[in-house]
Amino acid sequence: IVGAIKKINTRKGDTMAFVTIEDYYGSIECLAFARTYERIKGSLRRDAVVRISGKLDLPSEKAPVIILDKLEEVAEEEPKTGEEPVQNAQKEEEKEQVLWIDARSLTEEDFNELLETLSSYEGDVRCKLLYGGKRYEFRVRLNRAFMAEVMSFLPESCVKLL
Repeated sequence: IVGAIKKINTRKGDTMAFVTIEDYYGSIECLAFARTYERIKGSLRRDAVVRISGKLDLPSEKAPVIILDKLEEVAEEEPKTGEEPVQNAQKEEEKEQVLWIDARSLTEEDFNELLETLSSYEGDVRCKLLYGGKRYEFRVRLNRAFMAEVMSFLPESCVKLL
């Protein structure tokens, strides 16, 4: 869901936008450069349910950002005759979600404690953890207890589900 849109003008006078995309687990900042903004501006409005694609930018000192290639509004579709809603649910499940955790601000002691926490929630969701210039990968079980424990180590802005 589009949470916020901040338009700015480039030095050349073109318009580009910073778009905040939100879901049940958090939000992520997206950047639409001028050419992309021109293509997507018709679908870009607050509270719109959208599907995005782009490149994930992982700056070393900041939270991850998505450089947008596409943004399209998702329209709720009625199942076609003979097509069951279960098939649509299966298609959605095929897209694998990744939980990004930026733990670069943690001390080594807190980081080790976070690793212990992650190991007690082994599951089927890919988790990528950034710490000390390295990227660690795990599979975790997402639930409220897991998110509460992770949030006890890090602010919400450091945890993104994409």
